[in-house]
Amino acid sequence: MRTHTTKTLRELVLTDMDPEKYQMSQHEIGVWLQTIPEITKEMFETLHFFTCHLFNKAMICRQLRQIHKECIYLLDKIEKVGALATEMEQLRLAVIKCLDQIVEKLLDDYTKYLEFDILMPVRHLRSGQLKVTSGMKALQVVFDALGVPQKLQQVILACMNDVGKGTRCFYERMVYVQALQEGLLELCRHSHKSCIHADLLRFLVERNYNTEAFIGYYKKAFADELTELVDEPEQLKYLEALERDLNIRPYRKSVFCYDHKRSRAKDVLHAFVLSELDMRQREAEQRRRAELEAFRASQAVKARTEANVGDAKMKEGTAFMPGYKIRTPLSVDALAYLLKLLIVAKVIEPGVKTELFAFIAGIFQTPGTGLNGISPGSFETKYKQVVQNTAKTVRVLLVRMLKVLDEEFGVLS
Repeated sequence: MRTHTTKTLRELVLTDMDPEKYQMSQHEIGVWLQTIPEITKEMFETLHFFTCHLFNKAMICRQLRQIHKECIYLLDKIEKVGALATEMEQLRLAVIKCLDQIVEKLLDDYTKYLEFDILMPVRHLRSGQLKVTSGMKALQVVFDALGVPQKLQQVILACMNDVGKGTRCFYERMVYVQALQEGLLELCRHSHKSCIHADLLRFLVERNYNTEAFIGYYKKAFADELTELVDEPEQLKYLEALERDLNIRPYRKSVFCYDHKRSRAKDVLHAFVLSELDMRQREAEQRRRAELEAFRASQAVKARTEANVGDAKMKEGTAFMPGYKIRTPLSVDALAYLLKLLIVAKVIEPGVKTELFAFIAGIFQTPGTGLNGISPGSFETKYKQVVQNTAKTVRVLLVRMLKVLDEEFGVLS
């Protein structure tokens, strides 16, 4: 259906106001200046008519979306008009005001009929960018006060930088970023330094902040958190709780997000955590079976020893029972590095390291080692080649020991 944006305003902007196509007289300019407010009023009535008398929602959407796109097109065109005489400049501003009011009416009262995966008019983009830039500065101040890691700040503020510096922007992205800023500021007002990092990660997942940088940051934070948990039951409990949280689906089928071309943040992270959980559960099951086999084998050895106790008594002063192993939740890597620290700190004397490695490998049982136990050769290799994650794990244990010591005797100076 033809409206003023389809014909009247279109001809005015594209033809009558173009000095190369037409020279408008003072009288014509005056008539247009008086007519523009009436056009605005009639367009409001047209919008009301469409929504009240067209019972087919598809028809309403089609008509209102057409008007919206026509206004955007005309606003971008009139923005590109060069320098005009004073009278023509007044008309240009009047037309801009008219188009702005129509778009504002659409966005305020008829949002449910519009589509937002279309580009904003440049004029409206600039005003939106000013708000985004102001909100970004406010967020940086709050983030610094709460001690938010710089890397996470960069990940969050990246989308605001992109929108703030872009030459074009979709409505949905501008709306998303502005809503994200408001939500982040509200979250920071009620959060604390001790939990702000976890709160931000949870909030960004819920708000479907599905940028590649955030997904990568979350996975790294998840891996670091898992490293802090030494015991296998603690790791599995953490993974199971996280998997449940990420598996919760929102009530709405259509979820607002930063980038529609990418999968939902929850889906990507849930698949990642679920994969890690499945792998560790399989490894735990394999270890349980290996431990059961080792126990049965040790029981068989014990039975044979007791049956032949009269003929082959254990030598007096034997340090340990045959088949017995010291169990530890540490990996072979962490056990090897802990031994290395004891040697370097002169807690124990290494003697002949080859014999020491063989002895340690023979008396310890780590997760994942079956009947054959730890390989002395593998233990020696891991002793010499320590990686950062292993060092972090051992550090957690040492800090835990200091905490126990302080709790029993107070802080010693």
